[in-house]
Amino acid sequence: MSRQQGSFDLKNLSDRVAVVTGAGNNGIGWGICRHAISELGMRVAVLDLHERLVSDAAARLNDEFGNGCAIGVICDVTRPESLAAALDRIALDFPESSIGAVFANAGVI
Repeated sequence: MSRQQGSFDLKNLSDRVAVVTGAGNNGIGWGICRHAISELGMRVAVLDLHERLVSDAAARLNDEFGNGCAIGVICDVTRPESLAAALDRIALDFPESSIGAVFANAGVI
């Protein structure tokens, strides 16, 4: 376990971007997205392998919490070029916000 450098206030995450992998199918990643928006005031980049999953998840989050709080990004986290493209898309869609948290939730059964 690492020791944190000074105190950390979750309020510092407000208006920053949470990148959540494996977030398109109503599981833990979906819950993290909802919490990041509703409780922490973050924007969310929903990353998953399939267009339909990320589009639907982002649309549902925007419907519930307000347009512009979420984007869906197709990404294969096992491929560096896919991750680089995802970062480019996040920077393009949220130009005024930096990434504040990454939740590496993707997995395969």
